[in-house]
Amino acid sequence: MKRKFQTDGISCSGCITRVKKTLEAHLAINNTEIFLNPIGAAIINMT
Repeated sequence: MKRKFQTDGISCSGCITRVKKTLEAHLAINNTEIFLNPIGAAIINMT
């Protein structure tokens, strides 16, 4: 399953890293991939 979420306000690589770590901590699902884009999108692939 692939989901896209709007993430406004991420403007630097430090912010991207922090948001990604937070999402990974909450998504304790095997084979989860998280892609963050500073222009406002988070894409999460789950199996």
